[in-house]
Amino acid sequence: MMALISPTAWAWSRPVDPLSRLVLLALADEADELGLIWDSPYRVLAKKTGLCRDTISKRIRLLGDDGYLMHAPGGTYRLMIPGEPQ
Repeated sequence: MMALISPTAWAWSRPVDPLSRLVLLALADEADELGLIWDSPYRVLAKKTGLCRDTISKRIRLLGDDGYLMHAPGGTYRLMIPGEPQ
């Protein structure tokens, strides 16, 4: 099943602060068409964004609190793109 909106387009449209947007865009870049990020994103996000692990962790937590990201079973993450199967 293809996404109704690409993860990157969806990430651009979220009303978040600049650091959270940077992390969200980097996550979207790693996500498949359903918004799943299969590997632990910390090393990749640090390389893509230049942010430290603590900052990335805080932003991931905030994005989760805001309902944009969910830590799924098995260590994966899911972008909570409307219209996608959960």
